[in-house]
Amino acid sequence: MRGHIHTEHLLLALLMGDGSGKGALKSLGVDCGALEKACKDRCTRGWYFRRRDLPLTLRGDDIMAFAADEMRRVRSPVLSTGHVLLGMLLEPRGIAGDVLRTAGVTLEATREALRNAPEKEEAARALQAG
Repeated sequence: MRGHIHTEHLLLALLMGDGSGKGALKSLGVDCGALEKACKDRCTRGWYFRRRDLPLTLRGDDIMAFAADEMRRVRSPVLSTGHVLLGMLLEPRGIAGDVLRTAGVTLEATREALRNAPEKEEAARALQAG
């Protein structure tokens, strides 16, 4: 679909940031540059939209619903990029999940990496102090 945010766009956005999702990938030993290249290789080229209110595809919606489920599962007060990463792994048909699984990223290993993330402890302290 033209003019929509696809699963691969969500993954590329996650890889551009410094959130818990990218931190989990790094802690798993994933080469984020290679992951970005693999993702871009699968993207359709040639369209550029200046609008900022592009809708998600149905698979993108599914990723965000899975991410919200993961957030509630661990009783987190905030939806993080780590939850979105888990949503990508739970969505069975999107390019993002396929690229991640091809790189050897698994749901359980990612959950474990997110559980042990140092920034999780910092975020919990900040929420308690605030």
